[in-house]
Amino acid sequence: MMVLSFAFAALFASAAGCGAAGEHVANIASVVCLGLDALPDAQMQALFESGAKKMADDGDPLDGEDFEEGDGLMKFIRDVYGVAGCEAPALEDIPKAQGMNTNYCGPGKGPTLPTVSSCLNKLCYEHDACYSMCSAHIGSACLWSAATNACDEAMLRRVDACQHEQGTQFLSEAVIFAAKRAHEVGVNNPCPGTDTKCGGEKGNGPCQAAVGSGDDDATKSCKECAARHDPGMKCFKESNCDFDDDGRLSVAETVCYNANCAEVEDCF
Repeated sequence: MMVLSFAFAALFASAAGCGAAGEHVANIASVVCLGLDALPDAQMQALFESGAKKMADDGDPLDGEDFEEGDGLMKFIRDVYGVAGCEAPALEDIPKAQGMNTNYCGPGKGPTLPTVSSCLNKLCYEHDACYSMCSAHIGSACLWSAATNACDEAMLRRVDACQHEQGTQFLSEAVIFAAKRAHEVGVNNPCPGTDTKCGGEKGNGPCQAAVGSGDDDATKSCKECAARHDPGMKCFKESNCDFDDDGRLSVAETVCYNANCAEVEDCF
């Protein structure tokens, strides 16, 4: 096991001065890397602040785009581990929480994203779905912006109540820190050139009237739209979103569809 470097304490003290944050990490060198999950919250937050500062110093400040494209979120996590004098775990070595099959916290979904707690992963799943049910496509200029506040705040209101399974605490808190920072940076971004509306479990597009309504005509039109973007609704079926097999679209099925199949966002 690698011991946290004394250099980290010195580095943080020089960056943060002699304030409270520096005091929180003054004795952090006594903590082993495999014990990062057990760090007090103040020390975790100090590490995350240092990781964010390193990204900013590298010319890539932490913001909403890190959740939507490229390797930004994983770079932040690697920087946090690096500041602590540790090597970030290989993805295949990150413990899996019971019942988790797909990771949703970060760009897209899948095994290349950090494995967080099942509670946080579910919130990221719902957040992904919310972004795919906006009234217009959310481009890079609108990520975590004023237009997406309904989605972002619905997630952030609940993240602190999550209980993280053993082995997921540190990574979960790192992702929560990054999400809060993205919201802080983008909350006043007006999403230029659009009048996009986000939020709502049925979306804002032409399928809205079909979801959970039992309206056969609306459901038919909605599925025709979905099939144009997802031929044969293949992604819907492969993502196991057909929960009740009644031929209609429930709210839960719609959320599942949009969380896993962003290609159908024009319909929802």
